[in-house]
Amino acid sequence: MSRADRAVTAVFGAEPYRRLVVANSVGVTGDALFTVSLAGSLFFNVSADAARPTILLYLLLTLAPFAIVGPFVGTVIDRFPGSQRGLIAATNLGRAIAMLLIAVELKSLAFFPLAFIVLVLSKASSIAKSSLVPWLVADDDRLVAENARLSRATALVGGLAGAAGAAALALGSTEGVLVGAAVMHVIAIPFAMRIPRVHVTGRLPMVEDVELRGGAVTFAANAQSAMRAGVGFLAFFIAFNLKVGAEPAWFFGLVIAAGGAGGFFGTFIAAFLRRHLNEEMLLALALGTAGLAALVAPVQYERPAVLLVALTTGVAASVGRQAFDSLTQRLAPDAEKGRAFARFETRFQIAWVLGAVVAVLARPGNAIGLAALGVVLCGAGVLYLVSLRALRRHQLVVQTSLDRREENLPRSPLAIASALHAQGADRLAVTTAADAVRVTHAASGNGSDGLGPELTEIWTLAVSGTGAFDVDLAARALELAQSSVDAATSPSSPRSPTVPE
Repeated sequence: MSRADRAVTAVFGAEPYRRLVVANSVGVTGDALFTVSLAGSLFFNVSADAARPTILLYLLLTLAPFAIVGPFVGTVIDRFPGSQRGLIAATNLGRAIAMLLIAVELKSLAFFPLAFIVLVLSKASSIAKSSLVPWLVADDDRLVAENARLSRATALVGGLAGAAGAAALALGSTEGVLVGAAVMHVIAIPFAMRIPRVHVTGRLPMVEDVELRGGAVTFAANAQSAMRAGVGFLAFFIAFNLKVGAEPAWFFGLVIAAGGAGGFFGTFIAAFLRRHLNEEMLLALALGTAGLAALVAPVQYERPAVLLVALTTGVAASVGRQAFDSLTQRLAPDAEKGRAFARFETRFQIAWVLGAVVAVLARPGNAIGLAALGVVLCGAGVLYLVSLRALRRHQLVVQTSLDRREENLPRSPLAIASALHAQGADRLAVTTAADAVRVTHAASGNGSDGLGPELTEIWTLAVSGTGAFDVDLAARALELAQSSVDAATSPSSPRSPTVPE
C-alpha cells in the first residue's frame, strides 16, 4: 500500500466503510453551508428583537421533521433492508432542489416550507446513515473506532465548510452560499450510490423489542439528552449575545468553526479515554467538563472566552456521543437499527430545540445564562452516576415483550435473557438463554439438551463463577441460543436440529 493510500485509509477508513464516510462528508458540506446561509438570512440581517420570532418558528420547524421522518424512515429501513443507500441519494437530490428554490424565494413565504423540506430530508439521511454503520463494519470490536472516524470526518468537514461559508457570506451573498450548498448535494449523489447494498440476516422481534429498554441505555439516553439540550441552549445564547453586542457575522461563523473543531478533537479524545474508562464514565465526564467550562467562562466574557466555551462544548458533546453510541451498540447489538436510531434522534432533537427555545425566550445575561447552563450540565452528570449506582445495587426490573399465549414458549426466555444482558446481569442472561434451548429440544423429544459444545462451555463458565462476566461471551451465548432455537423451530428443519458450533 502506498503512502497516499495509507493516508486515505487513516482518514476515511477501509472499503467498504470508506464509501459511506466519503458520501456523508460531501453531504455534510452542503448542510453546513445551508446552516451558515440561514444564519445570514434569519439572524444577522435584522435586529435581535426582530429575529426572535423568526428563530422560534425555525426551531419549531426543526421538530416536525422527526415526527414525520422517524416512524417512516425507520419502518422503511427495517422492512426493506438494503434501502439505505437509495434513501441517502434521494435525500441529497431533494435537498439540492430545495436549496436552489430557497435561493430564488429567499424573501418570500415559500422560504419556510422549503427550509422544512431540507430539514426533513436531512434527518432522513442521518437515520439511514446511522443504521448502515454496523452492517459495513465486519468486526464488532471496531464499531467504536469506526463511529469515531465517521464523527471525526463530519466534524472536520462541517467546521471547514462552516468557516468557508461564513467567509463567502461576508464577501458575497446568502444566495451564493445556498447555490454552493446545492452543488455539494448534487456531487454527493453518485458517492451515495457507490455504498454497498447490505444484506440483513433474520431477526428475533421479541428480543429486539427489549434490547434498547435496559436501564443502562435509558439512563445514558437521558444524560445525552441533557447534553444536547445544553448544546442547543449555548448555540442560541451565544448567537443572541453576539448580536446584542454588535459582533459581525464572521465571528459567529468562527464560533461555529470552534464547535466543529471541538467535535473533531473529541473523536480522538474519546478513543484515548476509552482505554482507561468505560462508556458510562465517559458520558458523565463529558457532562461535567461542559458544565465546568460554562461556569468558568463568565469570569471574562470576551471573544476568547466565547471561543473557548464553544470549543470545550464541542469536545464534550463529541465524547458524549461516542460514549452513548458505543454503549448502545454494546448492549443492544441486534436491535432493529432504523427504528432505534429514529427513536433516539427524535429524543435528542427535542432536547436540542427545548434548550434553544429557553435561550431565545429567557434572554439571560452572560453570567446568569452560563452559570445556569453549568449547573444543569454538572447536575445531569452527577444524577447519571447516582442513577447507575442505584441500578447496580438494586433489584433488576426486566422490561420485555412476552408471548402471553405461550404459543412459542422458547421465545419468551430468549427475550428475558436479552433484557437481562442489556441490564448487565450477564450470568443470569446466559443461564436463561440456555434454558430456552433446553425447552426447545425437550419438546422435540430427541433426548439432547441442544446446547452444543460452545454454548455448554459458556454456560459452565457462567454458573461456576461469581461477579462480573465477560460481556462478549454473554452476547455470543445469546447468539448461539437464538440460532439453536431458530433451527429447532423452523418449519423446514428436521425433528433433531443441528446446533451451531
